[in-house]
Amino acid sequence: MKAAIQVDISEEDKARLEKERHTHPNPRVRKRMEVLYLKSIGTPNSRIPALSGVSPNTMRTCFRLYQAGGVDRLTRFSYRHPPSPLNAFIDEIKKVFKEEPPATVKEAHSRIEKITGIHRCETLIRNFLKKIL
Repeated sequence: MKAAIQVDISEEDKARLEKERHTHPNPRVRKRMEVLYLKSIGTPNSRIPALSGVSPNTMRTCFRLYQAGGVDRLTRFSYRHPPSPLNAFIDEIKKVFKEEPPATVKEAHSRIEKITGIHRCETLIRNFLKKIL
């Protein structure tokens, strides 16, 4: 059986958790803050997942995040999206498209594939162009 993670929450953090668990713009952050708020008012660890709607693993992750950096750490996410291989060609694509803009995504798709040799679906090309143009 795993030992319960001990989390000491200051009164200042408790007040912030109580407020931001309802008002923070990110729903995932609100959920994390709800978990910690329940812990701060003395809710047993065994009840927190059911009351907050998270898994026991998520509850433990929230505790570890708080231990690592307090309430501020609950608001940060580390998304791991690999960079697009098209990024290496941004300047060249911008230059070519500035000289002769494509009329459609289909045309842009075809021209980018000729320039880079990289095949991507039209949706990814559309999203890529929105970021760089």
